Amino acid sequence: MQREKKERNNLIIKKIKQGKLKVDIAKEFNISPQRVFAIVDKVGLIQKYKDNQNRILEGRDYKRELIRKYFNFTCQDCGRVWKKGERRFDVHHFGKGSSLSRKYDKRININMLTLLCHRCHMNLEEHKKTMKENSKVKNKKSA
Repeated sequence: MQREKKERNNLIIKKIKQGKLKVDIAKEFNISPQRVFAIVDKVGLIQKYKDNQNRILEGRDYKRELIRKYFNFTCQDCGRVWKKGERRFDVHHFGKGSSLSRKYDKRININMLTLLCHRCHMNLEEHKKTMKENSKVKNKKSA
C-alpha cells in the first residue's frame, strides 16, 4: 500500500513538472485537487516563492502565492491573467465574515478559496456592502 502511494505520488510529480493542471491530475488519479496540492507541496516541488520584487514569501503570503499558482494566476471570474509587475490578484475566501480569512490561511482548503482580480473582488456584493458600512462609520466620525 505504501509503495503504491509512493509510485502514484511520483507519477503526480512527474505530471506537474510536465505542466499538467492539478485539477486534471486529480481526475486522472481519482483524488481531490487538495490532495494533489498537498503532495506537490510536501515533496518540496513548490519551494518558498520569490515574488516579482525578488522577495522571499513565507507564511500567509507564501500560502496565498501557492493559491495564485494553483489557479494559474488567472481571475476565476473574468478570466484575466495576471502580468508581472501588476498588483497581485486577491485570494477570496467563500463564507461569511473576513474573520474566517486567517483560519483559511492556516490550512489551505481549495474548495473554500478562489482567485479574483482586484476589480472582480471589489465588485462582489459582500465587499460593496462592507465598503458602504465603512464609509458611513467614517462619515460619522468626521462629523
